Amino acid sequence: IDGGFPDWVELHNVGDAPAGLGGYQLRDLKGETITLAAETILEANRYLVIPIISTETVGFGLDRDGDTVALHDAGGMMIDEITFGRQIENHTLGRLPTNTNQWGLCIPSPGMSNTRATVASASGVRFNEWYAASGGAFPDDFVELASAAPWPVTLSGVTLSDDPVYNPDKFRFPAHTYLGTDDFLVLKPAQLGFGFDAW
Repeated sequence: IDGGFPDWVELHNVGDAPAGLGGYQLRDLKGETITLAAETILEANRYLVIPIISTETVGFGLDRDGDTVALHDAGGMMIDEITFGRQIENHTLGRLPTNTNQWGLCIPSPGMSNTRATVASASGVRFNEWYAASGGAFPDDFVELASAAPWPVTLSGVTLSDDPVYNPDKFRFPAHTYLGTDDFLVLKPAQLGFGFDAW
């Protein structure tokens, strides 16, 4: 998502026979779809890379700040689904080659087996700055997180709160949420569910 690679969704036929995918659909959180052509065949143990080009006529897209992608067969039955949080440039979210029941951050490898990326814990993430709006130049409160780790950082399950004693889980990052190397993440009250008191 963003960066040097275009958006794409990749399907893998893990079976030992060709799979007819005509009429199959990809659906995003907004309900937008991409329908595969009637003649689409995915050979056994092969990969199908579907480029995502969002236009006025094709509204389906991948939201870098978080989304859901589901695969439905021609009869409308959901075959697979993944929900994710914030993604980072030049990385993919994929099934891990050592355990295909688990998803993780990967190095882009379209048309080939996935390669797991090195990911650091959130222990090195710090508040970079925060702002309590009081009629100044910025209309909204915000808090900014930063990471100086040499690898991407997972924020999955990390919590933020303005009431750490009685309500420490006011905001929780969803699964598959990442902060890149030398990256910054700005969060506002509409996302957090709480703001900051200027006084």
